[in-house]
Amino acid sequence: MTEKLLTNAQYDSAVLRAAYREYPRSLRATDAAFYARLEAAGMTREVEPSRFGMGYATAMSTRMAWVPARLRWLIVNLYCWPMYFLVVPCLGFFFALEVCSGGRVGASFFYAIACSKAIAPAMQRIVYLPCTAENGFDPPLPDRPADMVYLCFPNNPTGAVLDRGALKRWVDWARDAGAVLLYDAAYESYIQDPDIPHSIYEVPGARQVAVEFRSYSKTAGFTGTRCAYTVVPRDVTARSSSGEGVALHGLWFRRQSTKFNGAPYVIQRAAAAVYTPEAQKQVRAVIDFYMENARLIREGLEAAGLSVYGGRNAPYIWVKTPAGLDSWGFFDKLLNEAHVVGTPGAGFGRSGEGYFRLTGFGDRASTEEAVARIKSRLKR
Repeated sequence: MTEKLLTNAQYDSAVLRAAYREYPRSLRATDAAFYARLEAAGMTREVEPSRFGMGYATAMSTRMAWVPARLRWLIVNLYCWPMYFLVVPCLGFFFALEVCSGGRVGASFFYAIACSKAIAPAMQRIVYLPCTAENGFDPPLPDRPADMVYLCFPNNPTGAVLDRGALKRWVDWARDAGAVLLYDAAYESYIQDPDIPHSIYEVPGARQVAVEFRSYSKTAGFTGTRCAYTVVPRDVTARSSSGEGVALHGLWFRRQSTKFNGAPYVIQRAAAAVYTPEAQKQVRAVIDFYMENARLIREGLEAAGLSVYGGRNAPYIWVKTPAGLDSWGFFDKLLNEAHVVGTPGAGFGRSGEGYFRLTGFGDRASTEEAVARIKSRLKR
């Protein structure tokens, strides 16, 4: 059944999108490179990526039918998205990794991450702060000294957000601990609730302890162009190895001017155009479209009896797997019974086990078809 499904693009192209990774349609050269990777993996293109915003690539194996479905998915990702887990849409995070551990750290977006220079070797300098349903996806404060804490809200993959009180708790802690907060606000434009802060700088005192990251990838469909910006207030300081306070603004300026020559000019002009009145209307329309997709998925899965989180202030829907099924078990069940593909939560780290991620980044017809299949075909 699975093998037939994966080689029958006529039957399931509507929903068998590789919903694991966003794939940009903005550059023809990117498309050419993508399909070259498919061919190198022994695969053929049967379904083109969506032409709407941040689409998805659907790749079916026609010469690898003997490969189990799960392994085949891994091979597609290995060849087609080799840098996805390593590239963060803002260079500021690389700076944080360099400060904390010489850049030799693998990080999961599912966690808040605390970096402490007091623990060695380098890999042990990372303290994971799990975001779980039990704590409302609001990570606990570190239980040991930490110099930097990475927070991502709205969160990928949980779709969670922090209200003003929760952010104030982090800012107050950082001020008392002499730590720096690295706040990834790449999805801030998807926030719908007017009471949820779009920036950590809305919290008093944050300018002294926080660095914020913003990305055009999520706001304006710039995925693949690597265009973002990092806000480093002149007030923010970090501690040196001797405990001395050091202003980060000058260090960041030196790092950028030495290691980075800026995004290509044509991409800079496109980023500037995002702020024009007409572009703002277009961006808002695209975000609203994806958030409507997220609503359809969230409500459809709730109607199917599943426990669902997110999808209200972020385009991600975080689904609790049914009793008795781990993340990959639910992946197989959804694939075989509903012919729908999503991302097993285990791929996001330890606390992702038992969850499953779906996304509103798709076209309306595919979203509606996927929800209908889950509601009608998924066996209880």
